[in-house]
Parts: sequence; structure tokens; C-alpha cells
Amino acid sequence: MTRIALWRRWALSVLRVEVVYRPATLAKLREGRALLVCNHQSFLDGIIVALASPERLCFPISNRQSREIRFTRYGLIVLGLVGLGEQVAMNGNHPFGIRALAKKLEDGDSVAIFPQGRIVGPSETQEWMPGYQWLASRSEASIVSISISGADQSKLFAPEGDRLWPKIRLEF
Repeated sequence: MTRIALWRRWALSVLRVEVVYRPATLAKLREGRALLVCNHQSFLDGIIVALASPERLCFPISNRQSREIRFTRYGLIVLGLVGLGEQVAMNGNHPFGIRALAKKLEDGDSVAIFPQGRIVGPSETQEWMPGYQWLASRSEASIVSISISGADQSKLFAPEGDRLWPKIRLEF
């Protein structure tokens, strides 16, 4: 069984998240320098991935969410303080964020990204942003695919949600 702190397992159960761990994913995470690639369905996705991850991760966050929206900014600070990973502010007009992620990978840390760049509803398709390919090739990181399903149904955290507290599945 994967070792996750009790409070994190409790938080996942409150959010009604079922996590399925694949041995290959866990092995690559333990080695370090892994680039986790995940679909983006809701505002909770990053928190769910951070809670379920057996290793500390670094997440790119939009500049607006991480700096301009006070509630989100302070929430991200708290999440970092309780050990749910680091965040790097991303700005499409400046390459500093993507370079900071590349440095994390070069240092042996793991990074989780949502390459669609924004929340995508179930009826939409969105091209992946080109930065993730550059990041993978530059850092020689192991690319690990994980997926979230069900989070797009949440009325509280997803743009097109129609259920109050849906079951969510994370395949790690």
C-alpha cells in the first residue's frame, strides 16, 4: 500500500476521491525527475493530485490565480506550508515560470502539469500547450500520465458541473 499521511487520506475521502495507484507510476516518482501530465477538469485537480501523491510535487499555477486573487494566493501559501508541494507562477508573456519548472526537474524534483493550460469541460477538447514538450525534452524527465475523472461534475469547482459532491477517480 502507498504511504500517504492519515490526514491526507481523510481529506481525499471527504472529497470523495478514489485513488488507484499503478506500480510503474510510483516507481518513476520514487526515482525523481518525473513530469506528471494530467487532464484538467476542475479547480480541485491540483489539490487532489497533491494530496494523493506519495512524493512532493511542484505545480505551475496561472499568474492570476497565484498573485492577483487574494483568496487563492493565501490558500496556495497554506497548501505549501502543510507540505502539499510548491507552486510556480506562470505567465504566458514571460518564460521565467517554465524555466523555473525546468530547473526543478534538473534538480531531481518532480513536477505535475495540466498541459491543456486551463479547465476543459467534458464536451470540449483543448490542444495541449507547447511548453510541456519543451519541458520534457529539456529536462530528460520521465513522463508519467495520470488522469482525473468525475471532477468535472462538481457544481462547486467545475464550470459545467451539475452535481454537488460527485465521486472523483484519480488514476495515479
